[in-house]
Amino acid sequence: MDDLLKKKRELYKTIKRRYLHKTSKTREFVEFAKKISTEEFKDNLHNLIKSPSIKETVFTIRDLIGSSAWISSAYIKHIFSIIQFLKSTESLPLPKQDFIINQVFNKKEISSQYASSADIFQAIYNDLLREKDELEYQSNLKMQPTNITIVLISGVFNELFKTAAFEAGSTQICKKMGAKYFVAKVKGTKGVKHNAELLKNDLTKYIENHPQEKLWIIAYSKGGIDCLHFLRHNKDFANKHILGISTIASPIIGSSRADQKILIALRNIQKLAKNHLLSKNKTSGDLFAVNLQESVSSKVQGKWFINNHKELPKKLFYTAIGFQASWHESHLGMIATKIILPTNKSNDGIVDTFQTQFPHYFKAFNLGIIQGHHLIGYRSSSFCQDILLKAHVIFLQYMEKL
Repeated sequence: MDDLLKKKRELYKTIKRRYLHKTSKTREFVEFAKKISTEEFKDNLHNLIKSPSIKETVFTIRDLIGSSAWISSAYIKHIFSIIQFLKSTESLPLPKQDFIINQVFNKKEISSQYASSADIFQAIYNDLLREKDELEYQSNLKMQPTNITIVLISGVFNELFKTAAFEAGSTQICKKMGAKYFVAKVKGTKGVKHNAELLKNDLTKYIENHPQEKLWIIAYSKGGIDCLHFLRHNKDFANKHILGISTIASPIIGSSRADQKILIALRNIQKLAKNHLLSKNKTSGDLFAVNLQESVSSKVQGKWFINNHKELPKKLFYTAIGFQASWHESHLGMIATKIILPTNKSNDGIVDTFQTQFPHYFKAFNLGIIQGHHLIGYRSSSFCQDILLKAHVIFLQYMEKL
């Protein structure tokens, strides 16, 4: 009886330690969000006072809205960590998980018949998550120092956000492994042809100034499609200067959402207006972002990939990972998208998960699907970007690609 009571007390103490550890971490995240947001608002206000203009006013309002969302998200996560006192994050590692982690740590080969690329990546990712969530656990997996340069490519409407997708996570992992990153310039409202040209100019100029550097591209959402089109037409440059590309939540074979009837109707209306109603007026706009829509269309991009995949650079590595989230786990904007553009397939709120993986006929590392909504790559999300990127680095270093 005394032994049973002693075990219960020890269990309670363990749960309490983990609870206090988790709440302290989420509280730190709240304070960090408040600190950075306050500093940025002061800078914006200073610029607005110094050079009052409509442009500076829009930037100030945009950043204020973004910072508010970031702080609100941080507070919500902190509140949930407080009320989940009895929820233990401890999970018993499976024998397969343990074996994979041991092999990765010791740089030993894992048979493809025993574990796929997705199995290996998921084991690494889960091990790093366990280290974050469990106070007593320390992962043996570490990133090795490297002098690579990460190129971040964002997706649709990236101009609405304060930072580029996964910039926060890139900042952290670059400090830890002695690497650096920069954000490539793309337009979040333009099609693939326009952005592929922007990438060509940006990356070529960067290499002219840093000829000895090797690039690792991390492309988020539509940025992955933009990058594939860039690579298709710049093979010699890519084979010489780019180690590989990792796509995150990218509709590699297009998104079925872009082919729903309501969006097809809008595209047809604009084309009709352009061909007939505006035939006498040479100025034409892209009111319904037809170029953008068609760039991510599964009918357009899916056909493009089939016809062009053999022309993509051969010396690069290619990885892909996708997200999935139930409607109640999604960002507010993702919930709205699920309602307006419904789908019966597993998705992250924007892209169906199966469309985020490279087709079987193309040589690539498909890293599987993890829990999360489509916008977790931006600063306002409380998702641990650094862990996702760190898992990529450890996986690629194990595969001897970085």
